[in-house]
Amino acid sequence: VLLFVRGFSAWRHMRLVEDTPTSRIRSMPLGRVEVRGRAEGKGPLEAPLTGRPCVWYRWRVEEEVTDKRHRGWRTLEQGSSDAWPFYVEDDSGRVLVDPKGARVEAAHDLSQVDPPLAGPLGAFAEERGIRTHGFLGLRRKLRFTEWHIAPGDPLYRFRSPQWPELQ
Repeated sequence: VLLFVRGFSAWRHMRLVEDTPTSRIRSMPLGRVEVRGRAEGKGPLEAPLTGRPCVWYRWRVEEEVTDKRHRGWRTLEQGSSDAWPFYVEDDSGRVLVDPKGARVEAAHDLSQVDPPLAGPLGAFAEERGIRTHGFLGLRRKLRFTEWHIAPGDPLYRFRSPQWPELQ
């Protein structure tokens, strides 16, 4: 029953996106809208793990956990730049995007398991108070992941009162 409900919800969302025509920014209607353009920042922003200039980022640090039957990852800390709006721009104009509460789908730019902690990732972990060593001084197995949208990256934006999202 749960799979049916989730599947139906995903199908409904897919149909909503497919049925919404792409608008130019200058002629964007109120309500449900779909636009395509390039990302432009409101100000200088830097992705915290890689130091790359960006208009939006999300990061996560996880620890590998193992019990008798399962092995998986537990999130230690995470963050994003959802509080900083940015612009989507096409040749007809630009529109301000507030990513707070949006579902952003982006490929990760950094994903490292057990990276050397003598460089910037170690400094980041130390600055955030993330313990890199555990019981008896043994090094914990950590995974650092970062997603970001760089200035000039092509974007597709779909907005609906029910499902705000950004791709």
